[in-house]
Amino acid sequence: MRSRSIRATEGMLTLGLLAQVLVPAVSGAPQTGNATRPEAAPSGEAQALPGGAGALAGEYVCRSMGSHPCDTQTTISLRDDGTWGWRYFSGEYQLARGQVTFKGVGLGAWGPAVVGPGTLTFTSGGQKVIFQKPSSAPPSLAGSYVCATAPGGCQTRLAIAIQSDGTWSWGAQRGSYSIVGGQVKFTGLSSGPAGWGLANFSRGSLIFRSGDGSAEWRKQ
Repeated sequence: MRSRSIRATEGMLTLGLLAQVLVPAVSGAPQTGNATRPEAAPSGEAQALPGGAGALAGEYVCRSMGSHPCDTQTTISLRDDGTWGWRYFSGEYQLARGQVTFKGVGLGAWGPAVVGPGTLTFTSGGQKVIFQKPSSAPPSLAGSYVCATAPGGCQTRLAIAIQSDGTWSWGAQRGSYSIVGGQVKFTGLSSGPAGWGLANFSRGSLIFRSGDGSAEWRKQ
């Protein structure tokens, strides 16, 4: 039991901010400020999933962590057989009164998630951590983008190349991308586009926002 507890805690700590939001529920450690443990799901028998388990099943990627951008690229997988997967953890899930309850080490310690249109929302300490199913990318997204403006000026001439097959490249870096909440989410090394946060796509430009300002990459 001690070994499983240590593995679960270490798995959560690797997620940086996600750990700050949700680890108190995992470890049972005292919470500071106004932080509170997520409320338990309403009592009652588990309900059949609307339209079958397939209506909820799918891959969910992190969209936001409270007022902060996501710092994890790990997806939550909900399968149509009623099981879930996250990193090296797995278990079963049930739907009751609009909330999903996860059983098992890992997600089971996060508390219930409210089900929205293609979203799972976890709450702790008044902060919402939202995971969302990706949507299809518009055909116009594919192309090469070069830095046009950035806080302190552009520091690179390398173009971000976005392919229609869901992959991207920037110099020697490679990865995949998805559309989450109408924004582009890059997956890959954090030293490149994947570490710059979600990008808005508008009028042939990718716009990354940070605490220092906005950076615009324009399509060539």
